[in-house]
Amino acid sequence: MYSRASARAQALATSKVAPRCKSTRAAPLRTSGGRAVPRAAALQKASASTALQRAAPTAAPMKAPTKAATRSKSMAAASVAPASTWLTTRALPNDLGEIHIVSSGLLESDTPGNGGLRVWNYADKAAATKEAEGLAVAMSAKHKTYNTGFAGAKVVCAADKPVADWTAADRETLLDATASLLEELDGAMYTGCDMNTTPAMMQSLHDRCGGRYVLAALANETCCPNTATAAGVLGAVTACVDGDVRGKTFVVHGCGGVGGAVAAGLVELGAASVKTVDLDLKRAAIPGCEVLDPEAKWWAVDCDALVPCSASGVLTAERASELICRSVVGASNLPFASVEARRVAEARCVVAPEGVTSAGAVIVDSIEHYAPLNFREAPPSKVYDFTFEAVRAKTDELLAAAAADGVSPTVAIPLVEEADPRRIGERYSSWLATDARDRVGGFLQE
Repeated sequence: MYSRASARAQALATSKVAPRCKSTRAAPLRTSGGRAVPRAAALQKASASTALQRAAPTAAPMKAPTKAATRSKSMAAASVAPASTWLTTRALPNDLGEIHIVSSGLLESDTPGNGGLRVWNYADKAAATKEAEGLAVAMSAKHKTYNTGFAGAKVVCAADKPVADWTAADRETLLDATASLLEELDGAMYTGCDMNTTPAMMQSLHDRCGGRYVLAALANETCCPNTATAAGVLGAVTACVDGDVRGKTFVVHGCGGVGGAVAAGLVELGAASVKTVDLDLKRAAIPGCEVLDPEAKWWAVDCDALVPCSASGVLTAERASELICRSVVGASNLPFASVEARRVAEARCVVAPEGVTSAGAVIVDSIEHYAPLNFREAPPSKVYDFTFEAVRAKTDELLAAAAADGVSPTVAIPLVEEADPRRIGERYSSWLATDARDRVGGFLQE
């Protein structure tokens, strides 16, 4: 029987997007399926074994939150400038910039922080700080929503010169400094790929750390974290358009490793129209897609879902005021330039937050870390199907909770934090015992 799951796997397999993945080794699928004050300088210099604070004992069970309590709890996750805890900041030699490891809360080796290494040339230090904090909190939402076994954190290198001007020696300097920081944190932080970092860089960082502290699908060279993220985004898009993309219209902004796979997957799954936007017009020229002028008002195109897969902050308040899409499905981290921009968008359409919709890579990290044997042996299609179903089911749950409570999906995120005590990587192991292609209703329905 040709199932929807196998159709998804085939879509990702035949999309001709595998080479777009940051991992040049990834093969096409061939099988189915108000800011806190930084910690004291002494803490920054201390090793993690003595410096990291331990989490408080678990409190007694609480009553179900009220609508007001839910809204209050959610505001930090909804903001792009939340309170954060700086673990450490270090200047790079040769005036390359600074590395920040930022967390949205306390970290410890039992629940380590997890977030990719991003390298970016920011306008100023304040801009770098703002984005680093926002990214850490966005990661926290992902980890809590799916119970990955990790805490929200991010490694951000604020480069003092354009990244395109970096030499191979500059990148080696960055990796040396990052490895030193990860070693000091002694298992309380794991990182992986993000903007301007590659699987090859992660392999080198992994080697510098003695085979520890890096999660980038290194143990399974056939699995691509970008494609897994795309599979999750496709699941979220499906939930936002009533369960079926066929006959619908979509705009995908940014056609890199994730966006390219999303666009191609939508075409293969039967979307009526997929419009792509990228500063690199060749990258946007995906078979079956209509390329839009990146200088035109791509955000004001009438569509069922706008899927931002590019840099942070592309949707300003002004652009949000011109949206005529039915939904915005976050794929990139922090697609809105400000809290105001997000609220303007929420007044015009459904905004499915990236803390829920763009979790494919952290789901893969959880599998890689907590079910390593299954991950090493996993056909990519199984991982992608699992991710699709996990994110689709969670997005369905989020939209229903938001509607029932009369709040936006962003505000409702705490209502759908995963209650299953098993980490999602551990749930993947039990899910494998069933035939994913024949499941109905998503993997969460045991």
